[in-house]
Amino acid sequence: MTLLGHMLREKYGSSPVQGLFTSALILDSCPAVGNLNTIKLAFTAVVRNPVVRLIVLIFLYTKHFIGLGLSLLFGKRIMIMENLRIEMSNPRVLTWMSLHTPRLYLFSRKDKLIPWQEVTSHAETARERGMDVLCELFEESEHVAHVRVEPERYWSSVQQVWTVAISKEKGEDQRIKN
Repeated sequence: MTLLGHMLREKYGSSPVQGLFTSALILDSCPAVGNLNTIKLAFTAVVRNPVVRLIVLIFLYTKHFIGLGLSLLFGKRIMIMENLRIEMSNPRVLTWMSLHTPRLYLFSRKDKLIPWQEVTSHAETARERGMDVLCELFEESEHVAHVRVEPERYWSSVQQVWTVAISKEKGEDQRIKN
């Protein structure tokens, strides 16, 4: 999504195109800080073969430490996951979005890949910046499995965020009710 936002700004400039689209942002089991442990879990969770897992881990550690070294050397943030998290904090991550585009964060305490505290922190930061935020914390679902475990609750939250987005388009300026 962040890459699409960059491409659109590059091609069409950064002038807002609000009002042309009804939009909402739904973040399912993300974003995360992207520290080495999170990245390791994400890339090795599906790798069953211990030899292949070791090769993947060597590659990840090497890439991580090269990025960290370059960040320290040039004083510029080169850590990809952290950059993505920061960019997701931009209310205009896509050109048609704004500070008032409603955001829905769906996440779980049982997610082994993305700690729920990191998602909560991102949502709280967005709320502090004036964004319209709804958080739905699931207790029993794994990473991106909320819709399978509690489909009614999941789709109710999605419907709520779209209802708010449509009301904003109509000028009713309805806020998300937490």
